[in-house]
Amino acid sequence: MNNLYTINKTIILQLFVGITLFNHSLYSMILINNKPLNQLIKSNQELVFTSKLKDNFTVINIQNNNIKLKYDSITKLNNLKEVFEKLNSKKSGGIISKNMDFITNTIDYNNSYLRAQKKINIEAKILLNLNSCLIESPNITITGNQKMNFYNCFLINPQTLDIITNNSKSNYRMIRITFNEDSTYPITITGEIDLENNQTPKILLLTNVKKIEIHFSPKIWEN
Repeated sequence: MNNLYTINKTIILQLFVGITLFNHSLYSMILINNKPLNQLIKSNQELVFTSKLKDNFTVINIQNNNIKLKYDSITKLNNLKEVFEKLNSKKSGGIISKNMDFITNTIDYNNSYLRAQKKINIEAKILLNLNSCLIESPNITITGNQKMNFYNCFLINPQTLDIITNNSKSNYRMIRITFNEDSTYPITITGEIDLENNQTPKILLLTNVKKIEIHFSPKIWEN
């Protein structure tokens, strides 16, 4: 009888622990700069991160459920203006219209110049590679369901950059970056983000960031 009681008690305890863990949503597991997300925002809210430096570089480092956001003085970056001027001097053409859409399964652009008067929409269903590209538009949207790679890319006169995914595995729906205006430094984006696996294999670095808004997937609020 005692052995049966002990076995039943163990099973009940295991079930209780399993149910407790199951009921913990990602909302309580995701960390922002080592602080639990549920201590920073309420359910269904977006996370807002702002920089107190106008001329800054900001890094986004995502590893599983841990998101690290930090900024520092842009003067610590070497050769930023030189790299931009070199690319900018080689640009040519560039289709001009109010809105531009670049939508395909795979995007692999090298030394490309993309511009639009109001909005540019870049969407890659599988893989996106932007290498030494210039993107000129007030509003830029980049959508990808898997990996997005940026290497020494520059944004010209942007107001906002939206990084979006429709991947059901992602913890995120959109990361919106708002930029400072009238900076004397060029705006760059470099790094790699994999929203399917919720990580940045190469830390994402941007300059002249005013604000970052992270909009989470509805699934993270679910128990």
